[in-house]
Amino acid sequence: MSAKRRQYWIARVKRHLKAGRIERVIEAGEALRIGRRSPAVEKAIDHFRSRKESMRFADFRARGLPIGTGVVESAIRRIVNLRLKGPGIFWEVDNAERMLALRAQLKSGRWRELEDHVFAPAAAAGLRRLLPRERTRAA
Repeated sequence: MSAKRRQYWIARVKRHLKAGRIERVIEAGEALRIGRRSPAVEKAIDHFRSRKESMRFADFRARGLPIGTGVVESAIRRIVNLRLKGPGIFWEVDNAERMLALRAQLKSGRWRELEDHVFAPAAAAGLRRLLPRERTRAA
């Protein structure tokens, strides 16, 4: 493929990707699956196939969701680095994973959902002594 044709192909595939037409991206890749580069192309196609639902960028934009990596990098900084890393901080792997899960719930504004999930069995069993005080007043 000439350099000019390759540039055109890349631009077309990028448009499909940004528009959320992942099937078209896969089809375009399948057309290149010939010759000695076939295994590398197949690996790339498999990457897109296995992540189809994660690459519906037009749908994400329509719902006001970010599609860039900046949000993920910021979340890593806020959720992971600021809590789990620091001078003199050491974690057992299991404890770090638990803390990370709790911190993610807190930072995503879903702490109450977590509480509801954790305390539901106690509330259903009538075990008021296991519920936080604010929940016993409301119950």
